[in-house]
Amino acid sequence: MKQITGFVLAGGKSIRIGQDKGLIQLNGKQFVEHALSIANQVCKETFIIANSSKYKKFGAPVFADIYKEKGPAGGICTGLIHSKTNFNLVLGCDLPFVSVELLKHLVNQVDKEHEAFVPVFQHLPQPLCAVYSKNSMIEFDKAIQEKKLKMQGILKGLKTKYITIDESLGFYSPDLFFNVNTKEDLEQIIPKKLEFP
Repeated sequence: MKQITGFVLAGGKSIRIGQDKGLIQLNGKQFVEHALSIANQVCKETFIIANSSKYKKFGAPVFADIYKEKGPAGGICTGLIHSKTNFNLVLGCDLPFVSVELLKHLVNQVDKEHEAFVPVFQHLPQPLCAVYSKNSMIEFDKAIQEKKLKMQGILKGLKTKYITIDESLGFYSPDLFFNVNTKEDLEQIIPKKLEFP
């Protein structure tokens, strides 16, 4: 297994859902716990990027955003600045169905020729479940300074390897990249009463 550091992104404001997404519970486990548990199976060590002290209870070091109010780009840049390994797995905390098999598949695609390794699911790149090289920090920092924070634009500035995720892969599921952004999204996956800490 390659030497990879994991970073779980849990620093968003979660405005649309009105709650801290990383702390929402599904099947007795909070979203950030699920992300940590699967990232730990493919990474040398895993950290949380968050601006709330509530995340310190999960047993992983927590780093606050170095660049405030810069969205995922700021969180990824923070992780890359702190990282001591060349390759780094970034995983959003609001992807409750991401699997270990998927992460292993991404890690196996890592090579020295590219700076970003991004899955493509149903024709859409998934930059918040991806691997980034330490070198990509330069492009993230540039994007932040220029206030060009859209991830698709940043990927175009990197040597990006796009990895198709489809039915041909044994671990495929139509829910792999289901993203929880609203209470309606939650109601689709939690038939019981929603649990907010």
